[in-house]
Amino acid sequence: MIEVFRIPISKDQLRTIPGDERNLLLLTSHAVNQISVLRKILIFSLNYESDSEIENTHDDAAACGVSASLCRRSDVDPEIEHVR
Repeated sequence: MIEVFRIPISKDQLRTIPGDERNLLLLTSHAVNQISVLRKILIFSLNYESDSEIENTHDDAAACGVSASLCRRSDVDPEIEHVR
């Protein structure tokens, strides 16, 4: 079960946070959400077993792709883009 932490904060309270810190708060919240979703996809892709060897190989490749996405983000780091 996923534990959800709620932090009640009004728009006025959010506006009192300095701009750089507010941006950091929103960006880290977004990053945590993306990692959480990718983690769920990875767990889902690793928990499937089939009688077909081809299907299992495909699922393993998909899990590797999700793992790579968890380790690096090409849209965040432009240096990674040239490697492809």
